[in-house]
Amino acid sequence: MYLFGLLAASTPVVIKYGKRVAHVVLAGATLWAVAGLTILPVVTGRVDLQGAMCLPIFAYFVLRSPRWALFSAIFIATGELEIVGTTLGNWAWVPVAPWTHIPSGNPPSVIAGGYCVIDGSVLLAMRGMAALRAQVPAYRRAFSLVYEALPFSLT
Repeated sequence: MYLFGLLAASTPVVIKYGKRVAHVVLAGATLWAVAGLTILPVVTGRVDLQGAMCLPIFAYFVLRSPRWALFSAIFIATGELEIVGTTLGNWAWVPVAPWTHIPSGNPPSVIAGGYCVIDGSVLLAMRGMAALRAQVPAYRRAFSLVYEALPFSLT
C-alpha cells in the first residue's frame, strides 16, 4: 500500500493537478461513507458507522498533511483491495467491531483512515527513537542501523 502511495505521488496526474486530486478522492470517500449509512444498509443489511467515523481522520490527513498524495493513493488502493477481497469471499469484516461495538460495513468505507493513524503513529515513534538516540549512548548503535535504512529524514 505504502509503495503504491509513494509511487502515485509522482504520477503525471498528481503532478499536474495537485491538491485537486486529493479533493476528488476525498469526495469519493465521503460519498462512500454516506452510502454506508444510507443506501448500502438496504442492499447489504449492514450499517457502516465504523467507515463513517474514519472519514474525519482521513479528511484531516488528506487536507492538512504534506503527505496528502500518499494518503489519497492509499485510499484508492485499500478501497479496491477491500472491495475485491470481500466480494470474492477471501475475508470478511465482522458486522460489529470488537470492544467498541461499532457497526461496520464489509468492508468499512473509509478504513484508509486507519492507515493514516498507523503512519502518524510510526512517525511519532521514530521521532521519539531519534530523541532517545541523542540522549542514550547505548541505543545509538542499534538505532543507527534502523535510522540509516529509512528512505526519508526524521528531522
